[in-house]
Amino acid sequence: MVYHIKLVYRTSEAIVLIRDFLKHNWPRYVYGAIFLILVDLLMLITPRVIGLIVDEIRGGAQDLGFVRLLIFAVIGVAFGLFITRLFWRVFIMGAARKFEYYARKTLFEKLLTLPPTFYDRTRVGDLMARFTNDVNAVRMAMGPAIVMIIDAVFLVTVTIFAMGLFTNWNLTWISIAPLPALAIVSTFFGKMIHKRFKMVQASFSDLTDTIEESISGVRLIKSYGIEDLRNGTLSDKSDTYVEKNMTLVRVWGMFFPLIQTLYAWYCAGDIVWRTHGNTGSDNSRRIHYIYFVPGNAGLADDGLRLGDQHHPERARLLQKAYGSP
Repeated sequence: MVYHIKLVYRTSEAIVLIRDFLKHNWPRYVYGAIFLILVDLLMLITPRVIGLIVDEIRGGAQDLGFVRLLIFAVIGVAFGLFITRLFWRVFIMGAARKFEYYARKTLFEKLLTLPPTFYDRTRVGDLMARFTNDVNAVRMAMGPAIVMIIDAVFLVTVTIFAMGLFTNWNLTWISIAPLPALAIVSTFFGKMIHKRFKMVQASFSDLTDTIEESISGVRLIKSYGIEDLRNGTLSDKSDTYVEKNMTLVRVWGMFFPLIQTLYAWYCAGDIVWRTHGNTGSDNSRRIHYIYFVPGNAGLADDGLRLGDQHHPERARLLQKAYGSP
């Protein structure tokens, strides 16, 4: 009997797994999104209140009661951020962890139903890699990646309009001017990270397969006296795995400092230039500007790291488990 199923079916099975999970757990993501949006709204309030405090103090602080009220407002916003962040993490990250358990359980139950011929054609190390790294990657896509999507859509959009309406549209356009350049840099680094991450996954699969073969064939290895040969092979595989990881880390670790440095240079130069100009009648506008600009760089980096590293694994996860029988 020949088992042959196209990749389309494999991918559809992965989609069915995620769809079945979301069918029973979508309220968690809805509640988590609500609390996450509340966090974003509270974050928009913070620079506004701090700006008012700075303006009041700069003007001589005639009304100390008002300043005291603003200080208590900052403390209240901080407490609100603590509560809302706690709940969105419980709902969204908790759902992602629950999906990890659900995926591992479903995949393991599927493996128990596969015929022996499947394991003759499939390396055990490859299965181990998919059950560890790949499941973790999908969990990240079901948790932090969703958070970044909501932040990117809601926080940036609302912040742009809030900053333009309540402060200054010129500062708003200046603050978002580097975003197209960041998108180009992110795309360039994203391709490099994606390529190297796939190489790490392949190397991990090869390493785990070598370890499994050594353990299962330990008697044969001792009978032929090839312990040194197997140790050398395992050392080479381990060195290759470390090298692939270091290749990924060199590019991955350079991206975030590069984005922050470029944005910091841009902000510093513009702030110095604008300080001698007329950007507004109060300091609250500059407070908004200082709060908003670094956040764009952070969102760009987080979105890249989560998207480019974990997106390919959603289609790859069930290729072995659902793709053969």
